[in-house]
Amino acid sequence: MSYASDYPVAEPQRRAIVSTLYDDSYNLPLRVLGYSLDRAQVKARRIVLYIPGYVLPRILCEVEAAGWELRAVDRIAPPKDGTADQFRDQYTKLHIFNMTDLDALIYLDADTIATRNIDELWQLPTRFAAVGYFLLFCFLFDMPPINAWESAQRGPNH
Repeated sequence: MSYASDYPVAEPQRRAIVSTLYDDSYNLPLRVLGYSLDRAQVKARRIVLYIPGYVLPRILCEVEAAGWELRAVDRIAPPKDGTADQFRDQYTKLHIFNMTDLDALIYLDADTIATRNIDELWQLPTRFAAVGYFLLFCFLFDMPPINAWESAQRGPNH
């Protein structure tokens, strides 16, 4: 079963790895993520969302020099301020749904490291996917996600 014709793979300039930088403390992890994406030869733009005034200009310069495109976004506050302090800016990630200039994106937290190429994720036959047990299974058993997806669609008896 192939979904390739239903979901064409976006060209590298129309897809992006997206992350966020809410304060200066994730400068180094974000640059390490970029380095790991380079080492894994991931073919996509890298875009970081940041909140103006929350990150020092020097840090933004370092992140940009490391290959990340900077996108300033407004902070999205949590509803009723009911979020623990360490998660106070997490709703700002919702801006990824406004990134209509891209055909595809993969969101990675800044403290993630790519240990191998993940370009097969661009081929998943879906408009939205979230990391969870499915991708954990794929990486633990070294199965490309597209093959795992097709196996799951066939069901357990096929």
